[in-house]
Amino acid sequence: MLESEIKGLKEEVALLRETIRVLIYAMGHNGQAPAMPIEPVKAEWPNAEDKDAPAFPAPDAPEQNESEEAVTADAVQTLCMTIVRKDRAKKAKVKEAIAEFGASLVKDVAVDKLPELKARLEAI
Repeated sequence: MLESEIKGLKEEVALLRETIRVLIYAMGHNGQAPAMPIEPVKAEWPNAEDKDAPAFPAPDAPEQNESEEAVTADAVQTLCMTIVRKDRAKKAKVKEAIAEFGASLVKDVAVDKLPELKARLEAI
């Protein structure tokens, strides 16, 4: 009886590990899970000491570095809100920074000027 319960628990753990593997894979592939059904894994999971154990697939490297990523209006808006929430006295400075780009709202700033606005806000 105890042996059958242990066997059942091992199968559940194996299923959970496979599910985690699929989720890790999906995180590295823009949320796209592999097209395979999730079923209980029959084989025993390799021990950590097993040097021949298969490794999890490494997530794809991002195409751009963080410093090269396109700055979005939403990201700049979030930055503005973070600055103001930390120190309400900086609200006027944030508005002035946005006004320097000929706009009263972040969404009205030209897309090519957003990185410059972001740098200006980070200096506040």
